[in-house]
Amino acid sequence: MKKFDVLNWQIVPKMKLWFTISIIVILIGVAGMIINYVRVGSPVILGLDFTGGTILDLKFEKPADVGASRDILKSFGLGDAVIQVAQDGRLIVRTNKPLKTNEREKIFDSLEAKFGKLDRESIRVETIGPTISDELKKNGAIALGVGLLFIFI
Repeated sequence: MKKFDVLNWQIVPKMKLWFTISIIVILIGVAGMIINYVRVGSPVILGLDFTGGTILDLKFEKPADVGASRDILKSFGLGDAVIQVAQDGRLIVRTNKPLKTNEREKIFDSLEAKFGKLDRESIRVETIGPTISDELKKNGAIALGVGLLFIFI
């Protein structure tokens, strides 16, 4: 039981050790951000809420295929879309571009021709415009700044 006696922890005498561990953790984080910047062009990979775009959640008669879906989406200029097939066979597509209704309908028709009838009753579409994402970035930066200020006080 003596190991967990909080009153006897020797933290200050081992200050150099704890500073070294902290610096190593910070350097690992900075290295990760540099690697992301080189690979993706941004130090952090922002989600759809911060970049803007559209999520399509679709259910087809036949099981959807990621490769075929990617080929169809490339023909619409959406080659960088993130495509996933859920366990229940739903096709989930995330694009970095907000899609208009007529663009979505053309995509639905093309995918429907490949994978069979689309269950149009269960389609889920979420679109986040660039204005909302810019506001979220600004609010996030303000919250980060205020949080850091309170930490340093």
